[in-house]
This record gives sequence, C-alpha cells and structure tokens, in this order.
Amino acid sequence: DGSLWYKVDAVGYESFAEVVASRIARLLNINMPVVSYSLCNILLPTGTKLGCCSRPFVGAGLSETTMKRLLQKLYGNTWVSQVYGKMPSTEKIYALCKSLDEIDPKLVDQLSCMFQFDSLIRNLDRHLNNVVLRVSPAYCDIILFDNGDSCTADITYDYPRGSTLDDCLKVTCAKPLSIPFEQQCMLIGDYSSFKLKALNNRLELSDLKEYVPDWFYARVCAFLKYQFKNVLNCDLIIL
Repeated sequence: DGSLWYKVDAVGYESFAEVVASRIARLLNINMPVVSYSLCNILLPTGTKLGCCSRPFVGAGLSETTMKRLLQKLYGNTWVSQVYGKMPSTEKIYALCKSLDEIDPKLVDQLSCMFQFDSLIRNLDRHLNNVVLRVSPAYCDIILFDNGDSCTADITYDYPRGSTLDDCLKVTCAKPLSIPFEQQCMLIGDYSSFKLKALNNRLELSDLKEYVPDWFYARVCAFLKYQFKNVLNCDLIIL
C-alpha cells in the first residue's frame, strides 16, 4: 500500500512462519539486515484470511537485485538455468561465492549466514530470486527475508496435518543448490568461516498461539526445540 508489504497465506501458515523466523533471527548473531514481520488479517473478495505485513527494505537512494539477475548478468541465462539442473554443487557454490566476493567479501559471509539460518528453520524456498542484494552507493547487503516456507508451515504439500516430527525432519532439500541443508552449509564453509550462534535462547510465541490450530503450534514448538538443540547445541525456551 506504499508503506507496507502484505502477504496472504496460500499453502498453510506461512505468515506465522514469517513472524516466527524474524523473531528467531533476533536471538542469533545474524550478520545482515533482517526484515521483521507482523501478523494481520487480510480482507479478500472471498473473506478474511491470515497474512503478514512488513516494511519495505528498499528506500530512497537504494536499489535491489536478485542473485538470479546478478548471475544472469555475469554468466548468461543458459548458465543460470543449469544451476537448477545437473551442474555439480561444487561448481554452483563456487560461482555464487566468487560473484559475491568480487562485489564485497562480506557478502559471502552473509550468504553463509543465510544458508545456516535456512538449515535451522528448514526454509525450503531459498531459490535465487529469494536471495536479494540491497545496494547503495556506499554499501551492499544481502537481505534476510521471505522465510514463509519454513517451520513446517506448508501443510498443503510438504508437512500435512498428521506428520510427526520425524516425518518433518525427513524433508531436507535446500535451495538454491537442491541438496541437503547440512551439505549446502558444508560447501559454503569452504569459502566462509562464519558460524551461526545463539545469543539468547528465549523465544516469545505465546501471543501468536491464537492464530493457528493447537496441533500446528505444538508441532512448531517441538520442531524448533529440536532444531536449536541439533543445529546450535542450545536448549530453546519458548515462552
């Protein structure tokens, strides 16, 4: 609407996941700007539906480009299409890191942070258009945003109702490399020494509980506690 971006739930509880992910980011040593989300009700022609809103991250004097557009400019459309194909993962990660390092070496650390954060929350939708660089005359950053397909929120396709925690943990394919999360983090570890850590282990979610079914809320809590322990070696306390 000019001052806020709105997104409506389409395949589950993506807006809930967006808010949860942005709150989780506050607990960690995130090294890039984070878009903060709030829940809201969105009026549609068919009725009211849950959604979320956020402030724009590209303001006056700033521009943005996606990783896909950057790679297309550097390597061409044919090469980028192969990133989604059978190109070896080692070649994909080399090209990603090389192109970012030539702009600003810190961008490689930011991409590593993003990959590790995605591994923590199991974000399944980090395609190359969801890696966005915000550019100004003085600096450039990768923006951490669009985390809706995480925290088992997609109940239509990947995490239907009735899926146990073990079922949810079996969904492991990470984008953009289309390999397991752990392997994607390991590969970028050859180019970055950044290590994601918890600075705080207390996550406030009680004010969000009324917006989702009890079974889903319980599953998300169990999922997050497991992931914090498994990925960050930290006992998460959910308030």
